[in-house]
Amino acid sequence: MQIKNLFKGEVNEGLIQKCQEKVTVRISALLDEARNELDAVSADGNFRAQCLNPLEQLLEQAQRQESIAHLNQSEQEAVRALDAAIEKIEAFVNKPPVKKLTAAEPPVEKPKGTVKPRCIVKPAELVAAKYLETEDDIEKFRFIAD
Repeated sequence: MQIKNLFKGEVNEGLIQKCQEKVTVRISALLDEARNELDAVSADGNFRAQCLNPLEQLLEQAQRQESIAHLNQSEQEAVRALDAAIEKIEAFVNKPPVKKLTAAEPPVEKPKGTVKPRCIVKPAELVAAKYLETEDDIEKFRFIAD
């Protein structure tokens, strides 16, 4: 019985470690994607911190977590945090620059990069049926999607 429990514990630890590695790699990739977007728009330190802190906290949390369910939840939260960061970046780019008036010299504007606009598609909201079962359902879906 004790050998069986010992083996079970090793298997669980192995599964947790494997999941933890997968999730930390995924969150790191999301963090890098957010950094690249911030670099593209020449964001300042304070704005970078606002966008990156939630992802960094989730990465730290995932590195300490010992539950597969919580690790998967952290990964999903990281995707949502990246979406929120990209929304902030898009709002930052679309915001008109604040001009400070000085008598001595005109304000120097930093060129802002462009952010590729994103469109979130939720197919479930496009059709009333849960499944496309008939040819007619498929044609209706194609018509809506176009």
